[in-house]
Amino acid sequence: MDNFIFFLKAGLFHVLDWKAYDHILFLIALAVVYDFKNWKKIVWLITLFTIGHTLTLILAAYKVVNVSSQWIEFLIPLTIIITALVNIFYGKNTAKQTKTNTNLIFALFFGLIHGLGFSGYFKMLIGNSTNKFISLLEFALGIELAQIVIVVAILSLGLISFTTKKVCKSSIEINIGESFSLINDTKDKVSIHTGTGFVSLNKGSKTSIGCNVGKEVRWAESGKKGDVIFKIKGDMCGKTLKLSELMK
Repeated sequence: MDNFIFFLKAGLFHVLDWKAYDHILFLIALAVVYDFKNWKKIVWLITLFTIGHTLTLILAAYKVVNVSSQWIEFLIPLTIIITALVNIFYGKNTAKQTKTNTNLIFALFFGLIHGLGFSGYFKMLIGNSTNKFISLLEFALGIELAQIVIVVAILSLGLISFTTKKVCKSSIEINIGESFSLINDTKDKVSIHTGTGFVSLNKGSKTSIGCNVGKEVRWAESGKKGDVIFKIKGDMCGKTLKLSELMK
């Protein structure tokens, strides 16, 4: 059990180590164009990346393939740059369900390269041990957990950013872009303060009031604010309202 925890944590924190952030950057570049609506495609991305890096991790661990560490250190940053550039120029298309998806190809092919990077660290951990297969699977499981953490974090940040922008945009539209009309349907001439200025309304006349949600519309007399008539609410925007109904 101690052995399992050791290799699981080794795989997990090898990817989540901010001092060796190349794998994190690649996953960000790969998944940043997606959101939770594209969860099926995200599952495919993770699956193909897993197949790619697990394959070369096993082959390198058993010395079936042997690639110079200098080449690996060159190729991994290259995968990040290529993926990021493709998403910058074709981001709108890569987020759609299509038969040929560039990011899915990248996930598999570049996964092979990242697996070589993982293998170097794993071989350092395992040393000259001949019984390495179970340890390798435990190490690979730790890598998968790290991938899930990173991808969920990316999607969550994207969701928070989108929601914040949407709320801010709605707030601006309500406060600046809209107004409502107020008709003086009472028998007398009245003076009011709309929250932004003083207005006099003759019987049957109307005025336009900015839809500043939360602002108070008050009675006015001799240029001074009086008692509150009503507070502006979001559902008033774009409507024509009668003063008598708001006085109740």
